[in-house]
Amino acid sequence: MRKNGATGAEIEFMFRDFDTMRSTRRVELNAMTSPQFIAFVERKLTEHGLKKIVPDKHQLADAYRLFVRSEAAEQVARRELKKLDGDAAVQVPREIEKQVRQHLKRHPADRWDAAVRQIAARKG
Repeated sequence: MRKNGATGAEIEFMFRDFDTMRSTRRVELNAMTSPQFIAFVERKLTEHGLKKIVPDKHQLADAYRLFVRSEAAEQVARRELKKLDGDAAVQVPREIEKQVRQHLKRHPADRWDAAVRQIAARKG
């Protein structure tokens, strides 16, 4: 235990009753529920003085810009998807099955959905 970084107090705790019980005190972390384990870890971090880290203002500014751009991109995507107006707005080629089979013949390692994607990309 000492070789792996245990303190003398930790070793004493684990082997306190060893002479009478012939066993060590085990802590089975996987026996805890997820909420119990999270509470345990958070309590131990707090006990050892660990606190949340807030990056410097440059990192915060970069993160802010990223989140604003991401939100703007999502709004654009939502707006454009609404313009498609469901299945009727997208015209599926009449011979889609034939095109997929031809693609798979030329590219036998591809999956059928990859073939459909390629055909759709050529349309756009």
